[in-house]
Amino acid sequence: STPDKYMPFRMLKYHIGIWDEHIKQAKEEGNADKGLPLIVGLVFYNGREPYTYSCDIKDLFNAPMELIEKVWNKPFKLIDAQG
Repeated sequence: STPDKYMPFRMLKYHIGIWDEHIKQAKEEGNADKGLPLIVGLVFYNGREPYTYSCDIKDLFNAPMELIEKVWNKPFKLIDAQG
């Protein structure tokens, strides 16, 4: 295996795929309110060289860390046009 700078992004895509499949199955079973499972991401690296990249997706963003900490993975802002 080789180090991958974008592994945190890949892991996020894997998690989203798992959640998407979970939602589809829950809807088919008539249990759409089931909620999402908590996923603990693990990566086993067996490369010859040390793994030097960050495991934190926040380090991939091209923005100041203070801003990233304020907005990343926080509840979205809702503008309710109904009232």
